[in-house]
Amino acid sequence: MIGALFAAALLMLHLLTAGLAMAHGLRRRQPRGPLPFICLLRPVCGLDHLDAETLESSFGLDYPDYEIVFCAATETDPAVAPLRAMIARHPGARARLLIGERRISRNPKLNNLAKGWDATGAQWIAMADANLSLPRDYLRQLVACWTPGTGLVSSPPAGVRPEGLAGALEAGFLNGCQARWQLASAAVGNGFAQGKTLFLHRDLLDRQGGLAALGCDMAEDVAATKLVRAAGLAVRLAPRPFG
Repeated sequence: MIGALFAAALLMLHLLTAGLAMAHGLRRRQPRGPLPFICLLRPVCGLDHLDAETLESSFGLDYPDYEIVFCAATETDPAVAPLRAMIARHPGARARLLIGERRISRNPKLNNLAKGWDATGAQWIAMADANLSLPRDYLRQLVACWTPGTGLVSSPPAGVRPEGLAGALEAGFLNGCQARWQLASAAVGNGFAQGKTLFLHRDLLDRQGGLAALGCDMAEDVAATKLVRAAGLAVRLAPRPFG
Protein backbone atom coordinates (compact mmCIF):
# COMPACT_ATOMS: atom_id res chain seq x y z
CA MET A 1 0.00 0.00 0.00
CA ILE A 2 2.76 2.43 0.95
CA GLY A 3 4.62 1.57 -2.24
CA ALA A 4 1.54 2.25 -4.35
CA LEU A 5 0.97 5.60 -2.66
CA PHE A 6 4.60 6.55 -3.16
CA ALA A 7 4.44 5.61 -6.85
CA ALA A 8 1.22 7.59 -7.26
CA ALA A 9 2.82 10.62 -5.60
CA LEU A 10 5.82 10.41 -7.92
CA LEU A 11 3.52 10.14 -10.94
CA MET A 12 1.54 13.19 -9.82
CA LEU A 13 4.77 15.14 -9.27
CA HIS A 14 6.00 14.13 -12.72
CA LEU A 15 2.74 15.22 -14.37
CA LEU A 16 2.69 18.47 -12.40
CA THR A 17 6.22 19.47 -13.39
CA ALA A 18 5.60 18.43 -17.00
CA GLY A 19 2.46 20.57 -17.08
CA LEU A 20 4.22 23.57 -15.56
CA ALA A 21 7.11 23.26 -18.02
CA MET A 22 4.70 22.96 -20.95
CA ALA A 23 2.72 25.99 -19.79
CA HIS A 24 5.94 27.99 -19.49
CA GLY A 25 6.87 27.05 -23.05
CA LEU A 26 3.58 28.40 -24.37
CA ARG A 27 4.24 31.88 -22.98
CA ARG A 28 5.75 33.34 -26.12
CA ARG A 29 6.04 37.10 -25.62
CA GLN A 30 7.01 39.87 -27.99
CA PRO A 31 9.39 42.66 -26.91
CA ARG A 32 7.63 45.78 -25.68
CA GLY A 33 8.93 49.24 -26.42
CA PRO A 34 12.22 50.19 -28.10
CA LEU A 35 14.77 47.42 -28.49
CA PRO A 36 17.99 48.25 -26.60
CA PHE A 37 21.49 47.99 -28.01
CA ILE A 38 22.95 44.66 -26.85
CA CYS A 39 26.47 43.28 -26.65
CA LEU A 40 26.54 39.57 -27.48
CA LEU A 41 29.56 38.38 -25.51
CA ARG A 42 30.94 34.94 -26.46
CA PRO A 43 33.96 33.28 -24.83
CA VAL A 44 35.98 30.72 -26.77
CA CYS A 45 38.49 28.16 -25.55
CA GLY A 46 39.57 25.57 -28.07
CA LEU A 47 37.48 24.48 -31.03
CA ASP A 48 35.09 21.54 -30.79
CA HIS A 49 33.79 19.99 -33.98
CA LEU A 50 30.53 22.02 -34.00
CA ASP A 51 31.91 25.30 -32.65
CA ALA A 52 32.44 26.82 -36.09
CA GLU A 53 28.73 26.35 -36.76
CA THR A 54 27.53 27.55 -33.37
CA LEU A 55 29.78 30.62 -33.40
CA GLU A 56 28.65 31.48 -36.93
CA SER A 57 25.07 31.62 -35.61
CA SER A 58 26.06 34.87 -33.85
CA PHE A 59 25.79 36.66 -37.19
CA GLY A 60 22.55 37.60 -38.91
CA LEU A 61 20.32 37.55 -35.85
CA ASP A 62 16.91 39.14 -36.27
CA TYR A 63 17.73 42.11 -34.08
CA PRO A 64 18.27 45.71 -35.21
CA ASP A 65 21.13 46.89 -32.99
CA TYR A 66 23.72 44.58 -31.49
CA GLU A 67 27.43 43.95 -31.48
CA ILE A 68 29.33 40.69 -31.18
CA VAL A 69 32.42 40.48 -29.00
CA PHE A 70 34.33 37.20 -29.12
CA CYS A 71 36.88 36.63 -26.35
CA ALA A 72 39.90 34.31 -26.49
CA ALA A 73 42.51 34.06 -23.76
CA THR A 74 45.50 33.55 -26.07
CA GLU A 75 46.49 34.24 -29.66
CA THR A 76 47.27 30.55 -30.12
CA ASP A 77 43.76 29.38 -29.25
CA PRO A 78 42.48 27.14 -32.10
CA ALA A 79 39.30 29.23 -32.39
CA VAL A 80 41.14 32.46 -33.22
CA ALA A 81 41.82 31.85 -36.92
CA PRO A 82 38.28 30.56 -37.71
CA LEU A 83 36.77 33.52 -35.86
CA ARG A 84 38.82 36.02 -37.83
CA ALA A 85 37.67 34.32 -41.03
CA MET A 86 34.03 34.52 -39.86
CA ILE A 87 34.31 38.21 -39.08
CA ALA A 88 35.85 38.80 -42.52
CA ARG A 89 32.92 36.96 -44.14
CA HIS A 90 30.46 39.32 -42.45
CA PRO A 91 31.85 42.81 -43.15
CA GLY A 92 28.51 44.42 -42.34
CA ALA A 93 28.39 42.98 -38.84
CA ARG A 94 29.57 44.88 -35.81
CA ALA A 95 31.90 42.15 -34.61
CA ARG A 96 35.37 41.95 -33.09
CA LEU A 97 37.70 39.47 -31.47
CA LEU A 98 39.57 40.38 -28.29
CA ILE A 99 42.64 38.47 -27.13
CA GLY A 100 43.96 38.31 -23.58
CA GLU A 101 43.05 37.39 -20.06
CA ARG A 102 42.58 39.42 -16.90
CA ARG A 103 42.55 37.41 -13.70
CA ILE A 104 39.58 38.78 -11.82
CA SER A 105 38.57 35.46 -10.24
CA ARG A 106 39.33 31.74 -10.05
CA ASN A 107 36.89 31.19 -12.92
CA PRO A 108 38.77 31.05 -16.26
CA LYS A 109 35.61 31.83 -18.21
CA LEU A 110 35.13 35.09 -16.34
CA ASN A 111 38.82 35.94 -16.72
CA ASN A 112 38.41 35.49 -20.47
CA LEU A 113 35.24 37.58 -20.65
CA ALA A 114 36.53 40.47 -18.50
CA LYS A 115 38.13 42.33 -21.41
CA GLY A 116 34.90 42.16 -23.39
CA TRP A 117 32.85 43.39 -20.45
CA ASP A 118 35.21 46.35 -20.07
CA ALA A 119 35.41 47.10 -23.81
CA THR A 120 31.74 47.32 -24.66
CA GLY A 121 29.69 50.44 -24.18
CA ALA A 122 26.45 48.46 -24.17
CA GLN A 123 24.30 48.57 -21.07
CA TRP A 124 22.61 45.28 -21.95
CA ILE A 125 24.83 42.22 -22.25
CA ALA A 126 24.02 38.68 -23.36
CA MET A 127 26.71 36.14 -22.50
CA ALA A 128 26.38 32.98 -24.60
CA ASP A 129 28.70 29.99 -24.50
CA ALA A 130 30.58 29.06 -27.66
CA ASN A 131 28.79 25.73 -28.13
CA LEU A 132 25.33 27.31 -28.11
CA SER A 133 23.59 27.55 -31.49
CA LEU A 134 21.57 30.76 -31.47
CA PRO A 135 18.15 30.90 -33.14
CA ARG A 136 17.59 34.01 -35.25
CA ASP A 137 15.23 35.47 -32.65
CA TYR A 138 17.60 34.73 -29.75
CA LEU A 139 18.03 38.34 -28.62
CA ARG A 140 14.37 39.16 -29.18
CA GLN A 141 13.39 36.25 -26.95
CA LEU A 142 15.68 37.46 -24.19
CA VAL A 143 14.37 41.03 -24.36
CA ALA A 144 10.76 39.80 -24.42
CA CYS A 145 11.32 37.95 -21.14
CA TRP A 146 12.46 41.13 -19.41
CA THR A 147 9.34 42.07 -17.48
CA PRO A 148 9.10 44.32 -14.40
CA GLY A 149 11.05 42.88 -11.49
CA THR A 150 13.51 40.97 -13.68
CA GLY A 151 17.21 40.94 -12.84
CA LEU A 152 18.43 38.26 -15.25
CA VAL A 153 17.17 36.17 -18.17
CA SER A 154 18.60 32.71 -18.73
CA SER A 155 17.63 29.36 -20.26
CA PRO A 156 18.21 25.67 -19.70
CA PRO A 157 20.59 24.16 -22.27
CA ALA A 158 19.25 21.66 -24.79
CA GLY A 159 21.29 18.65 -25.81
CA VAL A 160 21.46 18.33 -29.60
CA ARG A 161 23.35 16.02 -31.94
CA PRO A 162 24.97 13.92 -29.20
CA GLU A 163 27.95 11.72 -30.01
CA GLY A 164 28.29 8.29 -28.44
CA LEU A 165 26.55 6.77 -25.45
CA ALA A 166 27.80 9.35 -22.96
CA GLY A 167 26.59 12.19 -25.16
CA ALA A 168 23.20 10.54 -25.62
CA LEU A 169 22.82 10.09 -21.86
CA GLU A 170 23.74 13.71 -21.20
CA ALA A 171 21.31 14.96 -23.86
CA GLY A 172 18.58 12.75 -22.46
CA PHE A 173 19.09 14.18 -18.98
CA LEU A 174 19.26 17.80 -20.19
CA ASN A 175 16.21 17.50 -22.42
CA GLY A 176 14.20 15.50 -19.91
CA CYS A 177 14.48 15.84 -16.17
CA GLN A 178 16.82 18.83 -15.97
CA ALA A 179 14.95 21.13 -18.36
CA ARG A 180 11.54 20.08 -17.03
CA TRP A 181 12.45 20.76 -13.41
CA GLN A 182 14.14 24.08 -14.17
CA LEU A 183 11.22 25.36 -16.25
CA ALA A 184 8.71 24.13 -13.67
CA SER A 185 10.66 25.87 -10.92
CA ALA A 186 10.61 29.12 -12.90
CA ALA A 187 6.88 28.77 -13.50
CA VAL A 188 6.25 28.97 -9.74
CA GLY A 189 8.55 31.96 -9.26
CA ASN A 190 11.76 30.14 -8.35
CA GLY A 191 13.80 30.68 -11.51
CA PHE A 192 17.55 30.10 -11.43
CA ALA A 193 20.23 30.80 -14.00
CA GLN A 194 22.16 28.45 -16.25
CA GLY A 195 25.53 29.69 -17.49
CA LYS A 196 24.93 28.89 -21.17
CA THR A 197 22.87 32.10 -21.46
CA LEU A 198 23.07 35.06 -19.09
CA PHE A 199 21.29 38.26 -20.16
CA LEU A 200 21.35 41.25 -17.84
CA HIS A 201 21.71 44.99 -17.47
CA ARG A 202 25.30 45.69 -16.50
CA ASP A 203 24.31 47.91 -13.57
CA LEU A 204 23.48 44.78 -11.57
CA LEU A 205 27.13 43.73 -11.58
CA ASP A 206 28.80 47.13 -11.82
CA ARG A 207 27.26 48.03 -8.45
CA GLN A 208 29.03 44.97 -7.04
CA GLY A 209 32.43 45.64 -8.61
CA GLY A 210 31.83 44.42 -12.16
CA LEU A 211 32.08 40.99 -13.71
CA ALA A 212 34.29 39.81 -10.85
CA ALA A 213 31.14 39.68 -8.71
CA LEU A 214 30.24 36.44 -10.53
CA GLY A 215 33.46 34.84 -9.30
CA CYS A 216 32.40 34.56 -5.67
CA ASP A 217 30.95 31.08 -6.23
CA MET A 218 32.21 27.98 -7.99
CA ALA A 219 30.00 28.74 -11.02
CA GLU A 220 28.98 32.09 -12.48
CA ASP A 221 25.33 31.07 -12.83
CA VAL A 222 25.07 30.28 -9.12
CA ALA A 223 26.62 33.64 -8.23
CA ALA A 224 24.33 35.45 -10.68
CA THR A 225 21.23 33.82 -9.21
CA LYS A 226 22.26 34.81 -5.68
CA LEU A 227 22.99 38.41 -6.70
CA VAL A 228 19.65 38.76 -8.46
CA ARG A 229 17.71 37.38 -5.51
CA ALA A 230 19.66 39.53 -3.05
CA ALA A 231 18.59 42.56 -5.07
CA GLY A 232 14.94 41.54 -4.70
CA LEU A 233 14.67 40.68 -8.39
CA ALA A 234 13.80 37.51 -10.29
CA VAL A 235 15.52 35.20 -12.75
CA ARG A 236 13.30 34.66 -15.80
CA LEU A 237 13.73 31.85 -18.29
CA ALA A 238 13.23 31.88 -22.04
CA PRO A 239 10.15 29.90 -23.15
CA ARG A 240 12.21 26.99 -24.46
CA PRO A 241 15.78 25.74 -23.98
CA PHE A 242 18.48 26.88 -26.39
CA GLY A 243 20.73 24.15 -27.81
